[in-house]
Amino acid sequence: MPDILPESLPTSAISEKCSTASFQSNSKSETVHEIRPIPSPQDVQALRSGSEENNPLRFRRYQTLHVFKCFRTPTRGGKISCSSKSSLPYYILRSIFAIGVAIFLMLCGAFGTSALLICTAISDMAARLLVAVERPAGYLENTEAAIPTGCMLAAAHQNATEWYLFIGDRAIVDSLLNKTMFWIPDSNTSRLVGYWLQLAHFIQIAAMTFAAGQKGWDGVSLMVLVAVNRLFERFSNGNSKLAERWLAHEGVGVDLKSFEFSGRTLMLGAVQLFSGSQTTSWMDDIVTPHPRRDAWLRYLVRGEEPDHNAWSPGDLARIEMSAKLSIEAARVLRTYLMGTLEEI
Repeated sequence: MPDILPESLPTSAISEKCSTASFQSNSKSETVHEIRPIPSPQDVQALRSGSEENNPLRFRRYQTLHVFKCFRTPTRGGKISCSSKSSLPYYILRSIFAIGVAIFLMLCGAFGTSALLICTAISDMAARLLVAVERPAGYLENTEAAIPTGCMLAAAHQNATEWYLFIGDRAIVDSLLNKTMFWIPDSNTSRLVGYWLQLAHFIQIAAMTFAAGQKGWDGVSLMVLVAVNRLFERFSNGNSKLAERWLAHEGVGVDLKSFEFSGRTLMLGAVQLFSGSQTTSWMDDIVTPHPRRDAWLRYLVRGEEPDHNAWSPGDLARIEMSAKLSIEAARVLRTYLMGTLEEI
């Protein structure tokens, strides 16, 4: 168990300074950033007395925990997209327009740019008309009716400094992290489209190389095409609101709050208490199993104080300090996420 202790600590109620160095709440319209720092006591006596005196450590590896609270909302129904721009007729007209522009550019001698436009139009229509995308069985369904809520921690790797905690409706949490969201049935048509997309990739590279090598209007047309496409995507919000459209269509709401901890052990202990689970094996790949870690977890989860005869005074102080800091951090998580200060 790492020896780095948290830098921030709540002493009693949420109105006082809390153990998270920063708290952030994000929504569609506003971002709130609140910092409540407090010097961390370096021993148990300072923790009990509530003293703010602190000898600063030389190094702290801060951990950021992003908490996603998932819940159900009224569904809109219909297409996932809430705009006519995502309808099939719109894409058909867009492809026809792209082919028309390609023919005009071809007459002007811009063969590279024309090939790019034609290749893009064919690929777009083939993917939309010939490939079936389906939802798997059990999509956004809770397969464990006895467990209505979920609490799952994710990160890029075990030594990450940013962690993502998904809580709330188990069907949503489980589908986002563990289940397949969509699948493409294996068929001759889908395989042919896949081969075409691979070929189109090389055609586009060859066309861009040809246009750049001409050093004439073909290269200028290509640059204009890229600029127009970027502007169109930026102002039309074609792909920038896909997640928002999916949330609205499926009736899923997400509240995001972020917390910063001054140590990984503090964060993991707070998550363990916040989840309310007695299982601690999920932590084995993050914090190496060790007798001191096991004693800390028993203190944390079951309230079993470590044997004073089996540990040195320094180890006892470390175990007790880490457990109490994790308990206080869990209080802060429950306060901000649940709205009430609950006893752990």
